[in-house]
Amino acid sequence: MINTKGFGLIKAAIVILIFGAVIYAGFKFAGVYFAYFSMKDRMKQTAKFDSLEPDEVIVNRVMEDAKELKISLLEEDIHIEKYPGDKIIIGITYEDSIKFSYYTHRFKFEPAVEAPMSER
Repeated sequence: MINTKGFGLIKAAIVILIFGAVIYAGFKFAGVYFAYFSMKDRMKQTAKFDSLEPDEVIVNRVMEDAKELKISLLEEDIHIEKYPGDKIIIGITYEDSIKFSYYTHRFKFEPAVEAPMSER
């Protein structure tokens, strides 16, 4: 007769380890996506309220927001298109990564926002 008493304990330990790994990975992924959505929201605010500012001012605001969110961004990665009297489009391109013990997962983000040109 086989003693199955120990198998239940091993099975429970394996389930707990898998559950813990999923929670750990979830927190790592959540941080990257939180930064992405926060950056996109800040870009939308910049497009909405600073559309009449010169491009240099808009670029500086986007760079400041990226720095606060710990997003690695270069000025060349910021794209601004203005259609006077109509709309402004702000887009950026950046990469982020999540590092695990033996694996690094890379993400490429290209958020873009559009807002009507505001009048002063």
